[in-house]
Amino acid sequence: MRVMNILLAVGILGWALAGCSGSDNKGDNGSDDPIRQQCGEDIWCYHDAVVASGDVDKCDDILNYWNDEDRGVVGSCQYEIAVATQDCSICSRIEKSDIRSSCNRDAC
Repeated sequence: MRVMNILLAVGILGWALAGCSGSDNKGDNGSDDPIRQQCGEDIWCYHDAVVASGDVDKCDDILNYWNDEDRGVVGSCQYEIAVATQDCSICSRIEKSDIRSSCNRDAC
């Protein structure tokens, strides 16, 4: 019986923590964004899908769903697309200076 109670407690804790993913999405659940629907709360899934699409404008949508205060995930998304396309103009959009510097070095 004790093992059952422990398993139940762990299950409830896991369920509660699943709702606390740190998304801090300010109320936008992304119901009209197919990438958000596909990736759910996984910010890196979203990042990778946007990079694969090559649509640099979608990188900014990360801010609609997650709290990326230092703009590192957005900058990484922009960086990867800039390098893949060798489009130097994208680098100027990157707010985080270390990522912007890397972008200028690697994409230009």
